[in-house]
Amino acid sequence: MEVFEAAEESCGRQGLQVPDDLAAYKAVAGWRSGHEPGALEALVAQLERAPGRLELYAELLGPGVKDTARQEWARKRLAEMKANQARIDQLESRLQESPFAASAGIYADLATACAKFRERGAYDYLFLASDLDPANVIVLKNLLNIMSRPRDVFFRLRLLRRLLAAEGGSEAALYGMAEIFLKLHVRLDEARRLVQSGLDSHPDSSRLKALQAQLAAQGAGASSQGKERP
Repeated sequence: MEVFEAAEESCGRQGLQVPDDLAAYKAVAGWRSGHEPGALEALVAQLERAPGRLELYAELLGPGVKDTARQEWARKRLAEMKANQARIDQLESRLQESPFAASAGIYADLATACAKFRERGAYDYLFLASDLDPANVIVLKNLLNIMSRPRDVFFRLRLLRRLLAAEGGSEAALYGMAEIFLKLHVRLDEARRLVQSGLDSHPDSSRLKALQAQLAAQGAGASSQGKERP
């Protein structure tokens, strides 16, 4: 246990993030030592963070775990993750047999399977699938779900334009583009047209109605400011 703690402290001194493997091994060592407070919870947290670490489930299925509910959770999760690993293996085999240009669907399925393991490789597979099949609506929506940071705003805008082209009248695309314009305080007239177009196709969309009200308030505010100028 001391070895893992020393390695963790070394990462801290160097300003480095503790590697996932180190955190997992430390959790196992703490559990096996039998006296580390919160060791079982730390082990479960590792599996929640990285459910594809199949080797860790055995620790929860051993006789040392008296919590039957926790054991049942580990048993079911292990079966589910083994099936997911088999799915990944199958898809990787199909990749070897398929032309690259025709592999968008396989990469999209791999992204879904890797996301279940919460692996970073899922993003790479999504981008590959999107490059090979730019009009794939499901892939575009999955990319939009993960590209949600403020610094991703312009990339999101490109994805939303592609989504609108692939799925005419898409409520998600029209709302997303208009929302970006409103947040950036640019192209507000275009944002209003996008919202109106969305409401023409989706009159019951509460978020489009809310955005329309916000845009109307922006217009009213701008008019008031203009009247106050000498």
